[in-house]
Amino acid sequence: MVTYNVTFKKLKFIRNLQIIVQDKHLNKMKIPRLPMEIMDEIVLYTGDSRIANVLKDKISQYVLDRIEKNILIYGNVQGGKTAEIFNYINENSSCQKVLVIQNSLLVLKQYEQRLRSKNIDYQIIDKNTQEITKNLVLVLNNKYRYNYFRKVEPRRYILMLDESDQTIRSCSIKTSKYIRKTVHITATPFNRTLYNRCIRVPENANYYGVEDLNINLNYADDNTESVEKFLKTQTGIMLINKYSYVSEMTYLAKKLTLQFPNVPVVLLTSEKIMLLNNQKRYVKQKSISKIIDSLQEHKHIIFIANRLSSRGLSYVSSDYTRHLTFQITRVRTSITSFLQSLRILGIYNCKNKLNLELVINDHEEKLFKKHVKFLNNFDIEEKMLRYF
Repeated sequence: MVTYNVTFKKLKFIRNLQIIVQDKHLNKMKIPRLPMEIMDEIVLYTGDSRIANVLKDKISQYVLDRIEKNILIYGNVQGGKTAEIFNYINENSSCQKVLVIQNSLLVLKQYEQRLRSKNIDYQIIDKNTQEITKNLVLVLNNKYRYNYFRKVEPRRYILMLDESDQTIRSCSIKTSKYIRKTVHITATPFNRTLYNRCIRVPENANYYGVEDLNINLNYADDNTESVEKFLKTQTGIMLINKYSYVSEMTYLAKKLTLQFPNVPVVLLTSEKIMLLNNQKRYVKQKSISKIIDSLQEHKHIIFIANRLSSRGLSYVSSDYTRHLTFQITRVRTSITSFLQSLRILGIYNCKNKLNLELVINDHEEKLFKKHVKFLNNFDIEEKMLRYF
């Protein structure tokens, strides 16, 4: 009789869950008190990660891991994803976590700075690593670091992929049998990867998105006029990342430093070079924040970059009081590449609008409008629903 009642309750509960999931009101449902074993059966029967997420306090970790294989941490470009990553790390402090980051020493240094500021212990995998000693491990996304990692790979861990839509392509450990679940972190989940659960980064009231920028569509490739406009402002930082070739970037840096010798021009390629007062010197600082900090006596700074002006890199001072105020770029064919190139987006405590200048032709203007339309219509919830 007891078995019959429990089974009847279970079937009725499942029917109610399935109806409510379709209506998107799962969180409003009153959850009956049933033994954990029964709750486990219910969740496994439905195979629905949204149900597993709502019932996560009433089911076993084993079942939760089986259902939630792909979790997405999603937020705006430079909109607070790092803080959400740290929240997830702290919430799972007792679990072994492996965080894969872009193959960039600048990104690594930026991560180290922020982890230390939050008092989070971590370990970096390199050629000298003999064993895993911390619950958080950082791995650069390249084959050499993966080879070092495999020699000490833990037997059960959460894999976290920063900028996952990019890093997952070359992540050779993504199919390891020791992975409990994979946490994808990106502002551009526009590929075909499907997720079981989405953790939305709360939007900050001080966030500057595309719609908050003064956007100037410039058909003439004249940097001088734009820089003169920038230098008329009280203070600010400019990023020019419209060029693909180092030769073009170097030519522009030399040209600007001749025209504006008192303004520091920082060229970021495989080397970090500063041009100031008709002198050239190599930059010793290992992070962009430290470079900005070292130039605090200068009201204006100009950065010229390409690869080092995309994902994961923030052009802000260590205390976040100085940030990009003007950017000159081009429209990329890919919506993902274009959005990630807009390093001017971010959370800032300022009253004035920021300036974005796009150097374009007729075709690129149409492409820009297409990108804006896509962003306005993109809904992560719809993508999540396509999983089921």
